[in-house]
Amino acid sequence: MKNTLFTLCFIFLTCFTFAQSKLINYFKKLPKEHQHGYFITKKGESYIADAGTGPCTVLVDNANGFLEIKDSGTGGGTFVLQLALFKNSKKEELLAVNYFSYEDLNQGMIENGNLQFFKGSKKLVEVTKEVLPDMTTVEDKAYNGNAPTIFENYKEGVYEYFELPRNGTTVKFHFGTNSLNQACSNHDQKACNIKRSLLVVELYWHKEVGYLSLTK
Repeated sequence: MKNTLFTLCFIFLTCFTFAQSKLINYFKKLPKEHQHGYFITKKGESYIADAGTGPCTVLVDNANGFLEIKDSGTGGGTFVLQLALFKNSKKEELLAVNYFSYEDLNQGMIENGNLQFFKGSKKLVEVTKEVLPDMTTVEDKAYNGNAPTIFENYKEGVYEYFELPRNGTTVKFHFGTNSLNQACSNHDQKACNIKRSLLVVELYWHKEVGYLSLTK
């Protein structure tokens, strides 16, 4: 009886530890340039990330396959690094790695982000081109017919960034320009109308083929 209980406890603890560390293990497998200088350590029940500018808490949601570092101690705004797990019909896991930085999300003082996908158990291999749709089509949808006006009058500080989902599998794409946001904050009604008309584009995960699309 004691041996059985010991075995069950060992299996439970092993599975629990594996689940708790799965996203962290993926992070550690990433090429150095995609870790952005961060080292992640466990402190009690929490995880802490530090890139040399001071520690920040890491959100690790194992149940939903989501990890996020939101570091406001960079000295230049807030840097966001996200990891999310997607599965295809073969039950293979794909790791999405996304980052962007901002000073003020409401005013749109944002720097370009980047989204990449990786696959592999021992060594991660980039498969971004196999997963993302044609970005020209995605950008055109985000512009919502405003591209000529934007690039003629509000082209300074163009930015694009993605948001990975903590819940579900829908990825969001954002587009804007800092000069457009600044003009709107200075009560330029034309700029405000354009800003309001820009679309946040949703990209839907198709599990059966393992890629994101504009259509459900």
